[in-house]
Amino acid sequence: MSDVLGWFFAVTTLGALLILGALVLHAMPRILATLALIVTLAAIAAAIPH
Repeated sequence: MSDVLGWFFAVTTLGALLILGALVLHAMPRILATLALIVTLAAIAAAIPH
């Protein structure tokens, strides 16, 4: 019985990871654009003499 539960847990975890991966890939352009904006603003802020 524990073998079945372990197998079920593994499949469920794998499925959740695949769904999460698909969502991340789907949102990737937005995430990358946000990161690029943050990095650019940080670089500008660092370049300005304080």
